[in-house]
Amino acid sequence: MRILRPRLKTTLIISFLLMGVLPLLILGGYSLKKTAGFVREEAERELFRIAENLVFFTHDTLDDLLASLSLIVDLTSESQSLEDYKKRVSYILTHHRDMEGVVIEDTESGRILYVPWERSFGREGIYFRRVWLKGRDVWISRPFISTLTQETAMIMTVPFMDIKISVYLNLMQLQEVISKIQLQGSTQCMVTTLDNTIVVHSHRKEVLSKIQSEDFVDMWQIQQDARGFLYKKDNVLWLGVEREVRPLGWKAMALIPLKEALGLTYYLAKVSMAGLALSLIIAMGLALLLVTRIVRPFTSIMDAMRRVSSGQYEIPQIPYGYKEIGELVRDLEVMANLLREREQAIRDDQQRYMLLYEEYRSKLELYHTLLDTAPDPIVIYDEEGNVQYVNHSFENTFGWGFEELKGKRVPYVPEEEREHTLDTIRRVLNGEVVKNFQGRRFSKDGRLLDIELSSSAYRDHQGRIKGILVILRDVTEQKRLEAQFFAAQKMESIGTLAGGIAHNFNNILMGIQGNAYLISMNLPPTSPVQEKVATIQELVKRGARLTSLLLGFARGGKYQVKLLNLNSIVKRIVPVFCEGKEGLQMKLELAQEISQIEGDESQMEQIILNLLQNAWEAMPSGGVITVGTKDVEIEEGFSPDFTVKAGRYVCISVADTGIGMDEEVKRRIFEPFFTTKGLAVSTGLGLSAVYGIVKNHGGFIMVESKKGEGSVFKVYIPGVLKAQDEKGS
Repeated sequence: MRILRPRLKTTLIISFLLMGVLPLLILGGYSLKKTAGFVREEAERELFRIAENLVFFTHDTLDDLLASLSLIVDLTSESQSLEDYKKRVSYILTHHRDMEGVVIEDTESGRILYVPWERSFGREGIYFRRVWLKGRDVWISRPFISTLTQETAMIMTVPFMDIKISVYLNLMQLQEVISKIQLQGSTQCMVTTLDNTIVVHSHRKEVLSKIQSEDFVDMWQIQQDARGFLYKKDNVLWLGVEREVRPLGWKAMALIPLKEALGLTYYLAKVSMAGLALSLIIAMGLALLLVTRIVRPFTSIMDAMRRVSSGQYEIPQIPYGYKEIGELVRDLEVMANLLREREQAIRDDQQRYMLLYEEYRSKLELYHTLLDTAPDPIVIYDEEGNVQYVNHSFENTFGWGFEELKGKRVPYVPEEEREHTLDTIRRVLNGEVVKNFQGRRFSKDGRLLDIELSSSAYRDHQGRIKGILVILRDVTEQKRLEAQFFAAQKMESIGTLAGGIAHNFNNILMGIQGNAYLISMNLPPTSPVQEKVATIQELVKRGARLTSLLLGFARGGKYQVKLLNLNSIVKRIVPVFCEGKEGLQMKLELAQEISQIEGDESQMEQIILNLLQNAWEAMPSGGVITVGTKDVEIEEGFSPDFTVKAGRYVCISVADTGIGMDEEVKRRIFEPFFTTKGLAVSTGLGLSAVYGIVKNHGGFIMVESKKGEGSVFKVYIPGVLKAQDEKGS
């Protein structure tokens, strides 16, 4: 045992030092190398960003300079005299601080015009380089210091017809921009020409100095148009990035001292060396302490095992003096570490699964909320067309809830649209997105709704199509409003046409009537032709009544407007209308006090007579006609079908117990010449005239009718004053 201890002690010390210090050396060196590379890449990225911004600012400045050159070229083509040209150029130079002068050179005679100076200012020895800028063939000079602004300047020359136009432009704007760039530490930036002459520099004193090619120590490619380089100046090594400024061939550079760029690496190297020394001292002390300790009794090992079995994996330090005990202690430590790691792994997995579950539940709730609160109906089907989900808007629009449809098909496709719908489903399942599909769908209560549908397939995590998402929109109301709009447009067009025809027809009738009158005057009273002339005159009167009805529908105004009481007109007309009509029962429900209206009395009489005649013709076997009047206060939004001005109206209603009308007839009853009785029985102009007169009096008509249940026509005319009916109703 005495032989083992020294050997064990030496082995433990050496092993501990190697295990403790060697990894530090390896990891420390590797980390420093990686850190240096990372810091250098970060510095290159920052320099690349500065160079990229500098390229942008240079392009921006060149665009402004080229715009100034284009302005002078355009002015040269527009000016009519030399004095006018000088004056306008001088004005432009005054308002463009990047322009200092213009030189016009005749390529044949060599004559030169200087504006605004009558002398040359720095053209000797200028090197010109030809470039193509923004679609122009431009010659650009080497940069030089302007004698006017003491700023870097250049000359842009462009051929124009038989002259050359040269504009002296300074780079003051670019110098100001580069001076404002936020540079950290000793970072510098500049723009150079092809021969490395500095055009602008963050330190102005460096402008027009030249960078020597032999000062570049190393150079490497970063991107297609960007290179990194090491540059040595005044015994200082600089890290830099340059980018080409196209199409000039200039270079935008950003530089920083290499020592400053890698400052963090140098600092970490010093800290690492200090840490390594400290680690070596600590490792030596620990090795001596552990080796020199006396092996603790087995009871310490048993205590440690009980701690591990109770979940306390931290093994206290157990001294030992024998190899077997040391192996047992190490096995115990390994077992404790494995148990701790596995328990920690289980806890980490549980925590991760809980977070994933919470995230999944949160997203699921969000998706459900978004779908449930969507204003349009949404339904999700599986591949077989069975419902997997419907939102609240779907239930509100169509009437079916999710529990009724879950796992089933929605029975709302009309038979005539089934084939088209199946074709659309096949297209969607093939990956096509369907938008604004127009169709119709039944609701649960049997209503047929106009819908607009968009649909797409949804996929699982492996990209396989698992079903269809359908978004519907109820456009029934929109369709109805469109139909009403087109009907109103149609009535307006028909009214215009009817008015034109009526006027022309009336003129023809007047000619016939005049000639018939002259014929009658020239014939003896006993002439047999007098009877035929009288027939002609009677037919003219009938034609005049027809044109009167057409004009009533189409006329844009009223004849003789005065205050009227509709009760009085009704009481005057109804008895006359009832004469000779067997089987007719007339009921009057006239309000005792109604407002007066402003209107044409004859046209009001025509309204009442036409409505009574229409009601009578709807009762071939006789029946009851009820005529009523009352005041009505109309509010905004009174009718969803058309716009009505709010206010007081007088309503006159005519109700019959006749055959009634279906929806198709109701839709067309106010069209001229439309009749269900045939033109031989009715002209089809009665209700058209009513429509035109009511409209011209600022009123409106509402019709209620069902097939076999009679009809009610309600005419609303704006009321003016209250009038007491002396006789009541």
